[in-house]
Amino acid sequence: MVRSLFAVSILFALPSWSQPSIDYHQHLLSPSAAKRGSLAKPLTARDLIALLDAAGVRQAVVLSLAYQYGNPNKPPVADEYAQVKQENDWTAHQVAEFPDRLRGFCGVDPLRAYAVSEIERCAKDPNLHYGLKLHFGNSDVDLDDHEQVSSISFGSRTSIEWRSSST
Repeated sequence: MVRSLFAVSILFALPSWSQPSIDYHQHLLSPSAAKRGSLAKPLTARDLIALLDAAGVRQAVVLSLAYQYGNPNKPPVADEYAQVKQENDWTAHQVAEFPDRLRGFCGVDPLRAYAVSEIERCAKDPNLHYGLKLHFGNSDVDLDDHEQVSSISFGSRTSIEWRSSST
């Protein structure tokens, strides 16, 4: 009996666990991204807010899916950089609808020739200047390839400069 009471008192003494206040990894699906992924419909910021509310989460970081347009394992996209810009802009407009709840991160394939230009462009966007999504697996980054690592290092320096200038 004493053991049971001791166990029950320990359970009530433990701190209660609460829902996280921030989800650090969310994606939205633009109509273009949904179609590219063969998905039925887009997922908008309004949809995400409903899901966050249902889960008791107050804020989320939204990572743009723009990097997917440079995926070397999928069919090439016509006017790829224009598609990347459009996807990042769509994400920016979506998170702008909920500025107190959502923070947008720019997405880009770090191996593309336009990567630094897109990082610099996103740095000027008030809805995307919070961070950068680089998906090495999706981009087929080879960390044993010194040329690739060197180009990514340049992009990283650019983003570090961007971060310090946008705060």
